[in-house]
Amino acid sequence: MSKALRILKNLLLGILLLLVLAIVIIYIWSEIKLNRTYDLDIPPFDMAKYQPNIEEGKRLSYIIGCSGCHDLEMQGQVLWDVPNVLTMVAPNLMDIAKSSSDSDLEKMIRHGIRKDGTSVIMGMPSEFFRYITDQDLANIIAYIRNKPYVDPPDQTTSYKLLGRLGIIIGEIKNSRESLAEIEPRVENNSLAKISDDSLTDQLKMGKYITQIACTECHGFNLQGNEKGKTPDLMIAYGYSPEDWQKLMTTGKGLGDRELRLMSKMVKYRFSHFTDEEREAVYLFLRYWAESRMK
Repeated sequence: MSKALRILKNLLLGILLLLVLAIVIIYIWSEIKLNRTYDLDIPPFDMAKYQPNIEEGKRLSYIIGCSGCHDLEMQGQVLWDVPNVLTMVAPNLMDIAKSSSDSDLEKMIRHGIRKDGTSVIMGMPSEFFRYITDQDLANIIAYIRNKPYVDPPDQTTSYKLLGRLGIIIGEIKNSRESLAEIEPRVENNSLAKISDDSLTDQLKMGKYITQIACTECHGFNLQGNEKGKTPDLMIAYGYSPEDWQKLMTTGKGLGDRELRLMSKMVKYRFSHFTDEEREAVYLFLRYWAESRMK
């Protein structure tokens, strides 16, 4: 073998070893991030304080979007399957409930932390669920615990090489990382600045429903999400009470327009609002809009 060929061989071998080393480092580093634990001082959630209403828990689970990720029977489903990146699967909630205490479930829903202290996967909107009242949370937990069992999907969440690289560089975040990023903006926005002390009971209801059902798409400021192509909810000020009822029951906007995302939200989530809740949200959004115009 000539000297030039030996050099080329050694060079290729060196490149191969570097690639293998890089892959090993990516795998180990991403595993460390995936298995990081979070120690938060969270008081136990005492379900005994409440009288959970299973049917109300079912209704609320639709409103806050549990079925959007975990499917209609909460059995779980594949959310994303991106070749060479990841397969993201929302888990079967009945399986989780069987092996979790009420406090475990509360910590997972509101704080994005599993029973073992690791964070739940990306996409779990704990930053919005933190506003759910204890009674409503008890209703939802009771509903999940009493659901007939449905088999989960065959696939489980897995990360390919590019997905693991995304974890390392922060492009793919778990729930706790998302919460840490969002935290500075949560309590300093036009919605949070409206004190409950200044609101009537009806407006308090409207604010609460808005926080748990609208902010996920329209943001904590309710000013829309350019990435998700959701509008500033100031547009609600342009709706008459009749137009609003039509929007929230049929998904049709002004001019009888079909709205890409909102029409779906109405069908699967907001159709479960009561008439009282629809009116309260409408009146609160007008109140919030007027406070911004001052």
